[in-house]
Amino acid sequence: MKKTWVLVANASVAKFYEFLGFKSGVQLIETHEHPESRLPTRELITDNLPFPGTGSDKPPHTGEPPIPPKKVEAARFAIDIARRLREARLEHQLEQIILMGPANFLAMVKEHLDEPTRKILVRDVEKDYTKADDKTIAEKAAEALLPPA
Repeated sequence: MKKTWVLVANASVAKFYEFLGFKSGVQLIETHEHPESRLPTRELITDNLPFPGTGSDKPPHTGEPPIPPKKVEAARFAIDIARRLREARLEHQLEQIILMGPANFLAMVKEHLDEPTRKILVRDVEKDYTKADDKTIAEKAAEALLPPA
């Protein structure tokens, strides 16, 4: 069986598991936390600092709506996760990946995967299992690895 990693993540926590087999379950490899994603928006905004080149505390009008700070933090975390998956692939720690998490966050992670890492992505499970136990993670990973009926 190929070395399979299961990423269970949302915007504030990522758990990397190794799938050991249909009867053996999963083993937690590492956990990454991004506490900034849990902060209230008001704590993510820096008040009264001038925007570069404007001399004002307001952003220049570009016609584009500003990106919400929570989304910026989620994107930063998604980039870190994608980087970690790439490193694991390059170090031959994994041969295939299953992603589990909210659809919008998984989309951000996939957007930042390099092409070779994206190619070993087996399946997405669009549900947040970050609070699930290892048995549930193993069951969902096993289901994701089964061929479609």
